[in-house]
Amino acid sequence: RVTPAGNSEEALALLDADDGFELLFSDLIMPGLDGRQLAAEARRRRPDLKILLTSGYPGRAAAADDGTPVLPKPYRRGELARHVAEALAGSPHVAPPPAASP
Repeated sequence: RVTPAGNSEEALALLDADDGFELLFSDLIMPGLDGRQLAAEARRRRPDLKILLTSGYPGRAAAADDGTPVLPKPYRRGELARHVAEALAGSPHVAPPPAASP
């Protein structure tokens, strides 16, 4: 189930109102709190929440400084599904280890 939020304040209000959320998926660049700020505040409120960020800016599309995975845009539906599954399967807000090279 996906619950959209129009901005970071609305996202935080939704998190406060419902403890059933398992994953926060947010863009890095947005008005108000940016994605990293939103993730930090969401972690403060819900330490068990998994977090996945996204960005269309190549320099920002690596894992965040704190290990939060960042999915680069553009992405296909299958890539999004895989990253969501990996984020849900991993530890809260910790990026999965890089794939081993052949």
